[in-house]
Amino acid sequence: MIGKKISLVGVLIFAISYLATIGWNLVKEQVWTYFEPYFACRYNLKALWVLSQKVSRRYQVPFPPPVRWIKIATKKTVMLTEREANYLGMSEWVGSYVDFPLSLICPRDPKYLLKVAMDSQGLDYEPSYLWHPDNRTLAYCPYCRLAVLLDGKIEKR
Repeated sequence: MIGKKISLVGVLIFAISYLATIGWNLVKEQVWTYFEPYFACRYNLKALWVLSQKVSRRYQVPFPPPVRWIKIATKKTVMLTEREANYLGMSEWVGSYVDFPLSLICPRDPKYLLKVAMDSQGLDYEPSYLWHPDNRTLAYCPYCRLAVLLDGKIEKR
């Protein structure tokens, strides 16, 4: 009797885990498609904060620098310090040169593909992010409702 109960519990655990795995494999593409822009936007805002810090130090201008200077900085490679690489979640890139070409464009922007095409051709485009909308925010994404504060923290609004 106890052997049958143990076997039944084992079969139930296997069946539930098997069905959960199949269910996850069926829906993970839709889940990732929904959440990917959110993670890309979060990374872009962090990259904008790093670029702003670099531009302010390099050109000795007050932080935050104008958005037109950030547009120029996205076309150039910058060397990541340990602090900046850890902030971006790229700790293996410490001391490497990295560029952030599309960091001013949110993937949820309705004109995302047009802006990417304009950027690839060197044409001027309007950034997806609102630059310095208030005294404590560096940039705000109206599509993901994320903001990067002047101290580098990401905030959901």
